[in-house]
Amino acid sequence: METTLTDFQINFLLLLTKIISIIAITALVFVVLLYFLLKQIRSFAYELVVILCIIEILNGITMLIPINSQDNDDGLCIIQSALNTIFPIASIIWTTFIGFTAFISLKYSNHMETFKNLYKGLFLVFSILIPGIFAIM
Repeated sequence: METTLTDFQINFLLLLTKIISIIAITALVFVVLLYFLLKQIRSFAYELVVILCIIEILNGITMLIPINSQDNDDGLCIIQSALNTIFPIASIIWTTFIGFTAFISLKYSNHMETFKNLYKGLFLVFSILIPGIFAIM
């Protein structure tokens, strides 16, 4: 038995998604603002969290793109689906990098300070490149 949603239910879910995205974006922007306003909390660990917040802000913005009146072949729908592929995967990769960084910091504390910019640049490229490849496929 196949169940379908009514137009009211679809519009309600889209509205709920937009409201939740706006709340999430607001909280994430607050975290990013704190990083730029308070110099005493600027550390490598917090910088990694801020980059994750920026990725999540971009992910939330893609949820605000109106899709309920679009065709599947519409360019806006295609862009949104590509961005909805890129940013969640980038978030997972960046979260993995944060865990990897925590491990390296605890196990090899001197090694992390020497190569932290290299790590950050390398994983930032990977967190955009790998999801981009998945979006193109």
